[in-house]
Amino acid sequence: MKQHLDVLLSISQAVATIHNRDELMSVMTTLLKPLFGFDDAVVMVIDVAAQQFRTLYASAPADRTRHTAIPALYDNQPLPGSLVEWIIAQAAPFRMDTGEIVARFPELPGTRLMRDVGIQDSLMGALRCGGQVIGSLGLHSETPGHFSAYQQELFQDVADLLAVAVGNVLANEEILALKQQLELEKTYLVEEIKTTHNFTDIIGTSAVLQAAFHQVEQVAPTDSTVLLEGETGTGKELFARAVHDQSPRRGRVLIKVNCAALPPQLIESELFGHERGAFTGAHERRIGKFELAAGSTIFLDEIGELPLELQAKLLRVLQEREIERLGGRQPIPVDVRVVAATNRRLSTEVAAGRFRADLYYRLSVFPIYLPALRERTDDIPLLANYFLEKYSRRMKKPGLGIKAGAMLELLRYEWPGNVRELENVIEQAVILTRDAHLSWGRPLGRALPRAEPPAPARPAANGAFQPAAALKQAAGVVEKENILAALRQANGRIRGTHGAAALLHMPPTTLESKMKRLGIARKF
Repeated sequence: MKQHLDVLLSISQAVATIHNRDELMSVMTTLLKPLFGFDDAVVMVIDVAAQQFRTLYASAPADRTRHTAIPALYDNQPLPGSLVEWIIAQAAPFRMDTGEIVARFPELPGTRLMRDVGIQDSLMGALRCGGQVIGSLGLHSETPGHFSAYQQELFQDVADLLAVAVGNVLANEEILALKQQLELEKTYLVEEIKTTHNFTDIIGTSAVLQAAFHQVEQVAPTDSTVLLEGETGTGKELFARAVHDQSPRRGRVLIKVNCAALPPQLIESELFGHERGAFTGAHERRIGKFELAAGSTIFLDEIGELPLELQAKLLRVLQEREIERLGGRQPIPVDVRVVAATNRRLSTEVAAGRFRADLYYRLSVFPIYLPALRERTDDIPLLANYFLEKYSRRMKKPGLGIKAGAMLELLRYEWPGNVRELENVIEQAVILTRDAHLSWGRPLGRALPRAEPPAPARPAANGAFQPAAALKQAAGVVEKENILAALRQANGRIRGTHGAAALLHMPPTTLESKMKRLGIARKF
């Protein structure tokens, strides 16, 4: 009896120091192995809510390399119907030879593995901590009838002590996982703070912009997926932030992913994470952006650049609300609100086979069109003066202004780069100016068109057409005739070098919107 108590005391003292798997391994090797003389030991832990079990610890002799398959075999396996479920359901620990186990559970891969590697005798029982079953302990020997009645009696007391250690290991691993999550969020926040945005607020009072604001107010309180469509430089990220900031998720960090900025081979890992050993160089588990965005919003910018094979996986996330890490075996539920953005026309991409139709319909639950700057010219003076104040203060050039003629040039320019281009023009002008008023000389890029009176907007008798600038103030009928003439010459083609948009000196998206507004069918 005294020997029994002395053994338990030494194990109890060692167990009190266990905080991680390495320390658990040390106790199993130095104390339990001499006591029980086992050839293999396996500690399983269960997740009652998920009805799964996994390996926490598995030992095997160094010269028996086939045992290295054990930990991988028991990675998030279903608990119902398993040997682990049967073990933890028993009222007390038990001894059983492998023949009995295989006869009772002939189809379970774990029992076949025990037979294949030569296990003959086993001691097994549940691990209980705080009145709850948290896993199982199995000690195995290659010698038939190896475990004695005394060892079987001792097993229960040892299992109770070991359960406390396993509980500590699990608690510490959970704390470390939470710490890693917080560190990732902290790193992400620091990167966000360092990011320079075009402007801190969405500036403008035009009717088309107010319509977009209204749509944001409608959809923000919901969890519906939002698709932001618009040309480059129209402020899609700012609108994504507006959706997030007005939603119930605003207390968490908005997570951004630029789908066009990542190499195709890294996008899956960036979005969904990966397990250790999933690919060459994956030395540790990594949490993806979807897990990082748990309880928050993820902004998928340039979604039109996502490779087709990744589109299918994103579709599953939207449908099932779960992800799978690269190299993982089990789905992980995620509570994430998705806001996507693109400067492509996704309907056109679907027709061309470059974007999945089912994903397009999933993303466009609530589409918001962000108007181009040329569609909200009323906002140009507001934006220009905002950027002027911003850069004149930064460059310590107070008192700068924009003359009426210079402002007229801004109003008449087409702005293919939209607000981003306008900001760059103002910044460059502030750098170059030597007096109190800005001018638009652009030696490093294309010069702004000079303000000239518009030419008469009449198609020629021979069906010729005129540049779009000449039609700014033309009546709708004349504009329609001019577009029809260009389409006829381009044989109905809108895009490309010889398309109607190029002939009319306007972006294809603008021409398409005009055709829709004027009721022009694309049939020539």
